[in-house]
Amino acid sequence: MHQFTTMGTDALYPIKECDRPANPLQAWGTAGLRWLGRQWRGPLWRTRRILAQVHRETQALGRLDLAGVRERAAAVGFDLRCNGMNEASVARAFALIRQAGQLTLGKAHFDVQLLGGWAMLQGMVAEMNTGEGKTLTATLPAATAAMAGLPVHVITINDYLVERDAQRMAPLYAALGLSVAWVSMEMGIPERRQAYQADIVYCSHKTLVFDYLRDLIVLDQGQNEDPLRLARLRGGAAGLEPLCLRGLCFAIVDEADSVLVDEARTPVTISGQQEADDSDVPAQAMGQALTAPRTTLKSISYQRFFRHYLHLAGMTGTAAEIRAELGRVYNLPVVRIPPHREPRRLRAPDRVSRSTEEKWQAVCERTRELHARGVPVLIGTRSVAASAQVSQVLAAAGLPAVVLNAKQDQDEATLIALAGTMGSIMVATDMAGRGTDIPLTPPARAAGGLHVILTERHASARIDRQLEGRSGRQGDPGHTEAILCLEDAILDGFRDSLRGRLGQALLAVEWAGWNWLAARWIDYAQACMERKLARERRQMVSADEEFASAPVCSRQGG
Repeated sequence: MHQFTTMGTDALYPIKECDRPANPLQAWGTAGLRWLGRQWRGPLWRTRRILAQVHRETQALGRLDLAGVRERAAAVGFDLRCNGMNEASVARAFALIRQAGQLTLGKAHFDVQLLGGWAMLQGMVAEMNTGEGKTLTATLPAATAAMAGLPVHVITINDYLVERDAQRMAPLYAALGLSVAWVSMEMGIPERRQAYQADIVYCSHKTLVFDYLRDLIVLDQGQNEDPLRLARLRGGAAGLEPLCLRGLCFAIVDEADSVLVDEARTPVTISGQQEADDSDVPAQAMGQALTAPRTTLKSISYQRFFRHYLHLAGMTGTAAEIRAELGRVYNLPVVRIPPHREPRRLRAPDRVSRSTEEKWQAVCERTRELHARGVPVLIGTRSVAASAQVSQVLAAAGLPAVVLNAKQDQDEATLIALAGTMGSIMVATDMAGRGTDIPLTPPARAAGGLHVILTERHASARIDRQLEGRSGRQGDPGHTEAILCLEDAILDGFRDSLRGRLGQALLAVEWAGWNWLAARWIDYAQACMERKLARERRQMVSADEEFASAPVCSRQGG
């Protein structure tokens, strides 16, 4: 890629060479078969033995205070650096992190969180139910890797969650003697460079990839490595120039399905003015060159970027549907982590209307019925426009609702946290308030818990599952149902096709099984959309890899 590319963590800019072989069979013969083998061995069964070791180490710690935790952290870090992250060393680290969590946050990691942390240290995606405490779970692999001397990136989907999670977990990291920082799009380059020097850095995927591309531009300018290395060793302001990152060593991706799949549909590109050699160019080509459009300096897909990490892991509530894609593209096995408490969520059969107007009336009537019993209601929509439509219908019926439209800020998080109060009515797009817990008040719990109404199928069933997962967290009661219609956007691609006309003919006349067939027809359309999007991502990855393998003289990106 460039002269500084290396797999060693002692290098100036450690990353992994990851461009896969052009021959698909050759690719499957290496990474593909290795992934299949890791899946076949049943990773969850093997991870359970770590629990007994952590419990023994926890007992050995006794009533350790914060000063004792800080002192013990130095010894654990030395052990990790000398012996690597084996089971014994990791068990000691996990026990200490658990104690730090109890002392600083009042939260000791549950056993299922220990399992999730151990799975991520093994380079897996931990699928944990919504509400199982993934933010706290991430501190286990993050702090362990940081104590072992690795720069750690904890990556999530937006700047609000980045800052919130970093601030919430900072006392735990500080108790272990680790520095933590966060990076946002609003920060200037000097601030980012300073933040990336921390042991653990929270950042969004978009910010991170752009900063990586900026570093590639610096590294590809033909600078000698020795001055850059010397500048970094000097520390202070001089040590921060001119690179942002310290390489791509250890990454934990929160909301892994969203970041690694849903957001990975278009490459990230940095553009700028291209310098030209004007020695033999007439004054008139030069005039055209000065007015030429901006050119691509660096470009990379999220798929290729994340494969550059020496160690990649993730966590999410919904990964089962994309297990094969995560394995094929990122060599990431998926392991299902059992819930801390068994879910009590009940799901009603889907209801389908013929028109959008009928659907909103059905949603309104169902909301009125639930509201009269004091049940908190969360109505999920696919778009801001749909949120406005349903809120108008509810207001006309005397059922005013709070509308959230995925601004992803503190006010929105505060509002959605109130969705678990008795009699509340909230309308939210699929991303609104994501990552925020919805605690139930005792009256709301007695009324049956949060009731989630899905008003449209999304392009991926995983997003529907995420919305449903807002109800019935941590063993709380809850209910979900879908109220759909034949005018929903998920069916738009079918209406003029042969399959679409066949489906419309079957659904034109009312009969006993009409609702069941209509619901299955919508599910089929959603499955087709998922396959289409997966095919587009494969094509993009192939094009990106072909671009990366092209001679430097024939391309301008990275």
